[in-house]
Amino acid sequence: MVAGDQMDGSSTTQRLRMTNATRLTLLDDLRDGSAEAWIDADSLYRPMIKGWLSRFMLQASDVDDIAQDVMAALVGQLPSFQHSGRTGAFRNWLRTTTVNAMRNCVRKKRGIGNAAYHSLDQSIGELDDPNSHLSREFDLQHTRWLVHHLLQRIESEFQSQTLAIFQMHVVEGVSVPDTANRLGVSQANVHTAKSRVLRRLRSYGGEALEML
Repeated sequence: MVAGDQMDGSSTTQRLRMTNATRLTLLDDLRDGSAEAWIDADSLYRPMIKGWLSRFMLQASDVDDIAQDVMAALVGQLPSFQHSGRTGAFRNWLRTTTVNAMRNCVRKKRGIGNAAYHSLDQSIGELDDPNSHLSREFDLQHTRWLVHHLLQRIESEFQSQTLAIFQMHVVEGVSVPDTANRLGVSQANVHTAKSRVLRRLRSYGGEALEML
């Protein structure tokens, strides 16, 4: 039952609280040059960027180069980045940084006769527009990726049914009635699971959720 979700043991609680403190100051830790924070950020964002780029039929080496450029920009520019407090501020910065890295790649490849790089110009222009369909796709992928990453950190605190409900309803966007029908639970259970997992994500993720 959803109602049975809880944390086990005081030692686990203490460990998670210590972890929370790190997540709440992720951007500050990155600015301070924390090696652990940089490893965490790289493991979070490099795969996401590479996964996003895979849709453009680029050479694997170019995908690696663009992702490396984005991470290098993160290292070089983050100290001067100031979060506005608005949801999506860091995500928008990341999208713009990805656009710039893609432009640099196209500039280097222009003239080699590969149609993929010529068609990439249009995609770059669309991605540069925050109101475009492609930008909304980027935002959605970023949100799903980050939530998935955070869910992995807290999944031991919830029963599998609770996580399945949250995944289907919140991450995949399935309606409450359809989620309830597919998983054989009440609609009240769906609302309860969503509320509990979101509350824990906000507690655990802190500033990381502001990066959505």
